[in-house]
Amino acid sequence: MMKIQIETSGGIRIIKLIGKLNIESSDRLQKTIASLLEKKPSELHLDLSELSHMDSSGLGILIRTANESKAAGTRFLLVKPTEDVIEIIKMCCPINFFDIKR
Repeated sequence: MMKIQIETSGGIRIIKLIGKLNIESSDRLQKTIASLLEKKPSELHLDLSELSHMDSSGLGILIRTANESKAAGTRFLLVKPTEDVIEIIKMCCPINFFDIKR
């Protein structure tokens, strides 16, 4: 199970993920992200520091969110991804596809 925490700091929306991002939790995260992007924040940060696992459905959400954020004029940033998450990202796309803050 994955826990989603949302914080706001000025025009920045921060989503913190705790636990496992997989097929079971991906739909809920996608709905959360879509709802936040509708509000057109200046930045959307996805804090992955406490994400213990991510599968291909989670990676799909990261890619989709990067594309949707760009189209909306919102800067999308991955914050403190674990090494496991970095390795999964590297399997499918160049690491510089995402804006990452370690």
